[in-house]
Amino acid sequence: MDISQQQKNLFLFAFLAIGILLRGYFPFWTSSFLVHDGGLHLQLGQELIANDLRLPRATDYNRLSIPFVYPPLSTYLLAITSQASGWEISSILRFLPAFIACLTIIAAFRLFEEILRLNWQRVVAGALFCFLPEAFCQLVKSGGISRGLGALFCLLAMREVVRVFRCSTIAPPIILPQRSLVILSLLLAATALSHPEWTLALLLFMLSALICNPCCRASLAAAVLFSGVLTAPWWALMLWQHGLVPFWAAASSGTHSINLSALGTLQLFPLSVNSGFHFLGMTGILVCVARREYFMVVFLLLGGVLQTRGFRWVVVVPFAYFVAIGLEQVFALLFPPPGKSNLQGYASEWQPRTMRIVIALLLAYALAEGVSLARQDRPELQSASAPMVEAFQWVRENTAQSSKFILLTGLPWWVDYSNELFPAMAGRQSLTTCQGREWLDGGRFHECLMLVAELQNPFDGSRSEIVSQILSRADIDFLLGMKKAFSSKAIAAILGDRYEVVFENQEVLIFKHRSPLGPGVTQGLDF
Repeated sequence: MDISQQQKNLFLFAFLAIGILLRGYFPFWTSSFLVHDGGLHLQLGQELIANDLRLPRATDYNRLSIPFVYPPLSTYLLAITSQASGWEISSILRFLPAFIACLTIIAAFRLFEEILRLNWQRVVAGALFCFLPEAFCQLVKSGGISRGLGALFCLLAMREVVRVFRCSTIAPPIILPQRSLVILSLLLAATALSHPEWTLALLLFMLSALICNPCCRASLAAAVLFSGVLTAPWWALMLWQHGLVPFWAAASSGTHSINLSALGTLQLFPLSVNSGFHFLGMTGILVCVARREYFMVVFLLLGGVLQTRGFRWVVVVPFAYFVAIGLEQVFALLFPPPGKSNLQGYASEWQPRTMRIVIALLLAYALAEGVSLARQDRPELQSASAPMVEAFQWVRENTAQSSKFILLTGLPWWVDYSNELFPAMAGRQSLTTCQGREWLDGGRFHECLMLVAELQNPFDGSRSEIVSQILSRADIDFLLGMKKAFSSKAIAAILGDRYEVVFENQEVLIFKHRSPLGPGVTQGLDF
C-alpha cells in the first residue's frame, strides 16, 4: 500500500524544513555581504532606479556600455523592492535569492505531485530536490536572483505542461480549460523575463511533450503565442534598439554544441551524488522505456545531448523523477508481492513499515548531506571578505575612473566572485571580468576567457614567463592580486621594477604601473 496523505505531508514538511535551512544557511551565517557574486545585478538595479524605472539603453557595468538586454524581471523586482522598503539593493540581494530558492521547493513538490503516481514517490523526489547541491547552490548566490526566479516560474510552468500532456493523451483529447492555458502562458512569459537558461529548459520540456504526444500541439502553441504577446513590450524594444547582435552573442557564449558522447558514456546526470543514486536514476530510465513512458526520457536526452550551459542545474528535476521510479522497481525486485511477477514494479503493495523505513533513511541521508555541504569550503558559495571590500573601497577613492585593472585571484571565472563584484563596487574597469561580455559581439567574451585561463592559476616559477608576457602587452594601470593566489617571490620576479605596491592588507596587494604614468592613474597621490 502507499503511504497516507497525512504521512506524505509530514515527510514533505520535514524535507521543506531541511531545504529552508540549507538555502538560508549561506546568506544568514556564512556571509555579512553579498553571497558570492551579484555585482552585475547590483549595478543594473541602481541604474534602473536612476532612470526612473525605465530600461536604459545600456549599462555602464565594467565601463563596457553593455546593451541592457538582460531579462528585466529580477532587476525590476530589486528596484521596486528597494524603493518600497528603503533598503539598499545590496541588502536585498543578500537575502531575497535565498527566499526565492525556498519557494522553488514548493514548486518542485507541486510538479512531482502531478507527474508521479504514488505519495511515497513524490516524497522521495521532493527529498532529492531539497538536499542536492545542484538544486540550490546557483540560486542562493546574490547573482542567482534572476536564475532563482527563472527556476521558480519554470517549475510551476512544467506542472501545467504535464497537465496539458495528460489531457491530450485521453481519447478523444481534452482541451485544457482556458484558465489553465492562461496560467501556462503567464508562467512561460514570466520565465522568459527572468532567465534565458531556464526559459530554454522550459521550451525543451514543452518540445518533449510535443514529441511524445503531438495531440498537445494546439494547447502548447497557443501558450507560446500568448506568452510572446505578453513579453512583446520587452523583446520588441530590445530588437528595435539593439537588433539580434547581443542575443546572438549571448547564445554563442555557452556550451551549446551537440554532445553525442553523453549517450555513449551515459553521462546524463552531471550531479555530485554517489553511484547508488546514479544507479537508481539509470534504472528509472530503463523502467520508463519499458513502460513506454518516454516524456521525461526525451527531456533528459534533449538537455544532455544539446549540453546547454545551465542544464546541470535543470537536470535535478528529471534525476529526482527517475530515482523515484528506479527505487520502485528495485524494491519490487527485492520484495515481490506474493503471486505476482517481480518485474512489474508493484510498489503500491509494499509493507507500510518498509516504506516508512526507506523514507526515514532518505531523510537521515538528506540531513547528513546538508551538514556536509554546510561545512565544505565551496568556492562557488564563498563571499567577499572585509579586506576585499576594503580594497575595493580604496580603489574607488584613490584611482581615476579611467583606470584599468587586472585581478589575479587564482580562481576560474565562473567561481571568481572578486572579478564579478569589482566593476560594481570599485567602479573601475577590469580586463579579467568576463561577466557581462557575453552580450557583446566580436567574440569579446571568449577573448576574456582565454586571458583569464592564462592568469587564473596560482603563480609559480613555471608560469612566471607566461604571466609576465601577458602583463607586458596588456594596457593596464593597476594589478590587484589575492595573496593566497601567489607567493611574494613569484610575483616579484614577474613584476620586476615595473610595478610598485600602493595598497596592502591581510588578503590583497595592489600594484601600480611605475612608468610611463598610465592615463588612468590619479595625479598627485602620495603612494
